[in-house]
Amino acid sequence: MGKYLITKNFQLLLVDCRYDGRMKLSEGDFYINVQSIEENPDDKPSVFSRNKHYRFSQPLEEASFENVLEEWRRNTLTLYRGLPGCHYSWSSFMQGELRGEGNVDYPTYSMDVGGTSWLPSDDIAMAQIVANQCNDAYTKTKSFFEPIATAFVVSINCGVHSGRVICWLNDGEIAIKGPLIFGQYRMHSILWLDALMPDWHPWPIALRDIYVLPPQRPFKPGSSDLIRDWWIACQPWVDRILSCDDVLALRLKVKRANRRVLAAGLDARRKALGYTD
Repeated sequence: MGKYLITKNFQLLLVDCRYDGRMKLSEGDFYINVQSIEENPDDKPSVFSRNKHYRFSQPLEEASFENVLEEWRRNTLTLYRGLPGCHYSWSSFMQGELRGEGNVDYPTYSMDVGGTSWLPSDDIAMAQIVANQCNDAYTKTKSFFEPIATAFVVSINCGVHSGRVICWLNDGEIAIKGPLIFGQYRMHSILWLDALMPDWHPWPIALRDIYVLPPQRPFKPGSSDLIRDWWIACQPWVDRILSCDDVLALRLKVKRANRRVLAAGLDARRKALGYTD
């Protein structure tokens, strides 16, 4: 007796696997969280009358799954992961390795089993939302003086022939078996906090095959000095970005020059009014 996942457009053979609460598509390294589907014994096509079959309980989730499945089969599925510059895995990230919370080989949600090696991922819009966090008050203040690089998004090819192993958890998250090394993922975009406004830019084409990242941003810094010192340490990286002479570099150069003129004017005004600090 076989197990099948029945959707609007597909009839997919499922097989048991070594992960509790997960089943695997017979055609490749694509796992499914059984909590996202349900057995439906009262609605079986006659050809499957001797088999178990499952369906998604939510039509929107089914449609989303079908889209992912089609891209996976075409080997065009690209997933994204957003990382704020204060992320706990930054030291590994700087060394060209994308790591999960720990070493437990179990496809699940972040913070679920206390140390999974599987990586959370989503579409580009959600990855950018996830990345735009940990923006402390001192970093926000500094963004009024010049754009500050606060987060990054990486892209991961997860098609059927990519060698990546994925698990559909639900419509909001697909887990990817980690860790991954640079080449298995690519830098996709940079978030610049510009006067409190998030401003996403593509990773410079000139650095596509060159792995260079800024130092880790302090997590919940206790003073503005920590952010000031961190940003000073980031300047060799910023200079590398500016050297690319692409649209991003040109915009940053103009903004930095304008902000410095503004800051100088404000400083002169403060001194004229008698402020000394």
